[in-house]
Order: sequence, then structure tokens, then C-alpha cells
Amino acid sequence: MAWLVVFALSGPALAGPAAGDGGFFVHETAYDHWGLAEESTQFGLINYNDGYEKLMIAIKVPEADLRQSDRAVWLFPVPAPPEDVSIDLADRVSEFNGERLVTLAEKSFRDDILIVVSTQLYPVVVTVPAYMMPTFGTTGDGQYLLKEGGGNNTVEVFDSVMEYGVTTEVIAADSSSALYEYMLSLGLELPSEADPIIEDYLAREYSFVASWISNMTEFLSEAPLSSMYGGNERFYSFGVGIGFHSDRIFYPLKLTSVYGEAVVPMLVQVLGFVSPDSFPERAAVKADFLVDVNADFDSSMAEFFDAPYPGEHNSVVLEDVRYTEIVIDSKASTLTDDLWLDDSPTAAARTLDFVASNNWVLSIPLFVVASMLASLLAGMIVFKGRKPSGWKFAVLGLLNSSTLLGLWLGSRLLRVDERFVRDRSQPPAPHSVSSFVAMFTLLFLTLVVAIAGGFFAALA
Repeated sequence: MAWLVVFALSGPALAGPAAGDGGFFVHETAYDHWGLAEESTQFGLINYNDGYEKLMIAIKVPEADLRQSDRAVWLFPVPAPPEDVSIDLADRVSEFNGERLVTLAEKSFRDDILIVVSTQLYPVVVTVPAYMMPTFGTTGDGQYLLKEGGGNNTVEVFDSVMEYGVTTEVIAADSSSALYEYMLSLGLELPSEADPIIEDYLAREYSFVASWISNMTEFLSEAPLSSMYGGNERFYSFGVGIGFHSDRIFYPLKLTSVYGEAVVPMLVQVLGFVSPDSFPERAAVKADFLVDVNADFDSSMAEFFDAPYPGEHNSVVLEDVRYTEIVIDSKASTLTDDLWLDDSPTAAARTLDFVASNNWVLSIPLFVVASMLASLLAGMIVFKGRKPSGWKFAVLGLLNSSTLLGLWLGSRLLRVDERFVRDRSQPPAPHSVSSFVAMFTLLFLTLVVAIAGGFFAALA
């Protein structure tokens, strides 16, 4: 039995019965039959800079499938004229494995929280946040962006690259039938389900990148063979790199719809913080912002990252890389539109990035607000029957900057139980200052957690 993979850019498939960028088709030699097949996994990486997009698709196919095959092809639509499209192949494409930006901001902020709560001079309270501090509502895995909702048969090849049994070409076609005939001349057949989608791309003057295993024997002997997460199933992998000019970041999805009701999980990582501008209706698109403090890539990826020549370990090392991670986990039939991204971060990403690098900007105002508000509320509660002065107690809270001891001494010296109330007809209650300080510290700690929690939950 032989396989044909028609892979039209959709987004990295992580797992599931069908995954990938478009149709994945098999050719059964014994029966001369082409049909939809499954692809094990695929990952997309984008580097967009000054209107130029570099797109790297890492394709992974199970060993068992290809060892029974003699042909395979992937097809990628590109929103650019063919003469402006560059292509390349990579044999080792890895992904970033960073930490969520909101988590980094929390960690940075928590360090200051320890200093803030230490002003209360309670060792138990000081140590608790280190291992019990709430995650401020950011335990989720990202933010979901959800919407409801005949002529001339000419094909021209503009560029061609051959490596380890894989041939990749930049193609311009006049019609889907022309593209079909060209693929057929190579012994590869496109399914009829893809015709209307291909015609739509051609009507908008898109070009195509076709990549196929032209020498299966060479591919099986030279392509990297790995195990999925240490399991028994092994897969071959290679990367198809595409470069083109575009006003916005583009990631094709429409050809994936040929999978019908199959669920196609996909992963796309884009360097920098970007925001989804247009995404398929009825499809769940989850975007999150991450930072990889130390990423190690194969030397073949140096040009993709615009990185200097690899060092002594023959690898490209990138530090503090900010990137956007987009996951699509929907039925293929919902992917009726392509994914477009704006090269600008969301307000939440900008805020979190600023807080992660400048945590004092949040911690100092938080300390001041929580101190003044806690003092105000404590005064209203402890001295409620004696008409307490709100503004005096609020200003008194600033003494918390000299720790709780300073607040207690200041309250005693200022005689707040007499001078900070308007009704002096009755004597102060015994230990009223101590009661005020105790109420203050309880309210202060509660407010710190509540205000910080609300802030991060809103941005998560």
C-alpha cells in the first residue's frame, strides 16, 4: 500500500485521528485508490519582521505509514506571488517550551508581596505566601477567542529544493485542474474535495508550495526518526520553510476542512506578542503569551531566527524569547477561514510584560492603597460609634511603611482613639489602639491578596 499526503497548511496537529494543514491522503497501489489518511502530528513556527513572514512547518509522520508507502505530498497555499516566495528544508525543528507570561509576572510580583506582608512582622504570615500564595486566578491554560457564527491549464515552477529524498517547489497555477494535472504527472493525485478551496486561493492570486517525498528509500534512510514522548510509536520528521511578504501574519487553515468531522488539534508559535485578528467562525482559538528564558535549536534554524552562526555545540541558543502560542482544537469542518494575526500585542500582554519586568510599579501602589484602605476600614470598624475621621485614618495607614510596629507606635503617639474621632463625649474603650492595629493587619493582608488576585485574574 502507498500513501499520498496532501498537506495544505492549517496548523500543527498535536494528536488525534487526523491532524495537519489540509488534506492528508493515501494511495493504495493495489487498488489504485486515493483516500483521506491521518497525519500523526505537525507544528508551525512563525518569525514575522517588518512585513516579511518566515513560516516553518514541522511535519511528523508515523514510521509504519511511510514504510508501506512509495509517495507522499504536502501542499501549502501562500498569500504572495510565486516570485516572492522562498523555500527551504530543515531536518530538525523543535518548539519553544516557555512559561506563561502571566505566571512570570506573578512570580516577580510575589517576591515583592513577601516584602509587603513582612511589614506586618508576623513570621507565619511572611512565610505562608512563599508556598501557599494564591495563583490569582491564572491556573487556566489561556484565553479562548471564540466566535459563533476551465481555462488555461498552466503550471509554472518558480523554485525547487531537493534534500534527503524530499522535493519542495514553489508553484503558480491557472486553475485547480492545472494543479491536479501537474501533481498527477508526478504520480500524485489531489482529491476532488480540495478543488473549490484551491480555486478560491487561485482567484485571490495565491501561490502554492508543494513538498513531496520523491525518493522514499533515501528519505527513510536519511530523515530523522524519533519516538513520540518516549512511547513505542516512532515517526519521521522534517521541516518545510516558507518565506514571503505579507501585511499581516498569515496561517492557512481552510484546506484542513477536507477532514470533515475529524477533530484537528493544531499548535502555532509566533515570535513576539501578537493578537489574532481574523479566525474561523465556530472554531475555538486559544491564544496565550509565553517567555522562554533559554531555547536551544538545531543549527539549521539559524537563518530562520536571524541568529548568528551557531557556537561550539552546533546549536542556536536564544534567550528571553517572547512568543505567542495559538492552539486550535476544533472539528476540521469549522476551519472555513484562514487565521490572520496582527503584529502587535494585546493590552493584557503589554501590561503583564511590563509588570514582569517592573514589578515595583504594581507593588508600591498596591502597598500604599492597601495600607490606606485597611487603616480607613479599621478605623471605621473599631471606632464606629465615635464618628471616626476617614481621611485621618487613611493617611495614618502610610505609617505602615515603617512596619506594623511603626503604625502601632504612631497610633499611640498620635492618640488616634481621641484625636481621630469627632465624638469625644465618651472615653476611649480599653485597648482600642491595639484593636485598631490588629484589625488593620487583618484587613491589609486580605486586601493585598484580593487586589492582586483581581488584577491578575483580569489579565489571565
